[in-house]
Amino acid sequence: MKKIVIDPLTRIEGHLKVEVVVDGGEVKEARCSGTLFRGWEIILKGRHPLDAQRITQRVCGVCPTAHATASSFALDDAFGVADRIPDNGRLLRNLILGCNYIQSHVLHFYHLAALDFVDVTAVADYDGEDDDLQAVKAFIGRGALGPFVPRHEGDYRFSPEVNRTLTAHYVQALRARRLAHEMLCIFGGKMPHSATIMPGGNSEVPTMDKISTFLGKLSEVQNFIDTRYVPDVLAVAKVYSDHAGVGGGCNRYLAYGSFDLKGENVDPATRERLLPQGLVTADGEFQKIDAAQITESVASSWFSSPSKIRPRARRSRTPTRKADTVGSSRRATTASPPRSARSPGRWWRIASARSRSRGSWTRRWASWAPGRTRCTACSAATRPARSRPRSSPMQWPTGCWRSSRASPSAQTGPCRTRPRAWA
Repeated sequence: MKKIVIDPLTRIEGHLKVEVVVDGGEVKEARCSGTLFRGWEIILKGRHPLDAQRITQRVCGVCPTAHATASSFALDDAFGVADRIPDNGRLLRNLILGCNYIQSHVLHFYHLAALDFVDVTAVADYDGEDDDLQAVKAFIGRGALGPFVPRHEGDYRFSPEVNRTLTAHYVQALRARRLAHEMLCIFGGKMPHSATIMPGGNSEVPTMDKISTFLGKLSEVQNFIDTRYVPDVLAVAKVYSDHAGVGGGCNRYLAYGSFDLKGENVDPATRERLLPQGLVTADGEFQKIDAAQITESVASSWFSSPSKIRPRARRSRTPTRKADTVGSSRRATTASPPRSARSPGRWWRIASARSRSRGSWTRRWASWAPGRTRCTACSAATRPARSRPRSSPMQWPTGCWRSSRASPSAQTGPCRTRPRAWA
């Protein structure tokens, strides 16, 4: 038996590891695992609810708009305004999401998947006058092959002429994606991580100037889709028709739909949408989504909780450290010591002291020295005594690090020990 490990799996939006066990040319076992724990639920704990649609976009720089939209849907429900979204707010959300939707599809086909079907080396001997192909030829001539390698060799079926044409479209697709980003910025403020999606709709005000600019860019993108993107997809599908059955899995498909057409329905699983939500069974039967049947299955993931529970049960927990996690050589520990105890000699911000001579708040930094003791009440690392900072009559407290920010008049800190007096 032979074990093949691909880690990371490239040209996807995220991090993935694949392990395959092959025996005599036949796959016996196959495992896929996401190797990057994001932890956004943990990051959002204790934050203001209105931070959600800003923070969750940082999951991805390619498709942040979907995360902002999902967060705003959740906040609509939490604030009780899901059935009162103004038409302009709903439409602007759809336009912003649609721009990201377009560029993500163009990215997937041309810049992630097409390189497995298009032989870019056919451009190396090009002697025509096409500016895009000449640019790619010059790029290859410099030895900078970064976007085009590594690649799977040996299954390029197009003729050299078709390969050159598809390579030219690869370059044109970069411009189409840029236009889609610019369209999004008109109503979203910026890309990535748009700034206008919010609970209740959108904060941007549409004007005739913005609408006309948006339509102008949209017409260019639509022309690329009609004359380049769709024909190229069909050409690849025809030549590689034997790949059509690959990746079907259990042949059951689910979609939550997108682009709300009306704003009165509070249930996102039953809203009327341009792209409808639903299930397709292995028999090809279409069914409606029953959100009550959705559960979390964590049996094969790195969470510590019962499997097959409702997401709102909030019982999924992730250890701060996990034994033998992919891509990490750290072993599990029963308890992680405070950061101060793990990093002696590092520079940390230890306090904010008021400079009376200037009457303003200034940040004081100091190097923590090794050799600290521990608090007798909570076993936390104690801060060593420090000399008096310049331009300040105060001396740093030497009590428990948990109560280091307590005021001089505080009687007890979070660990229930009395902080030492300030000099």
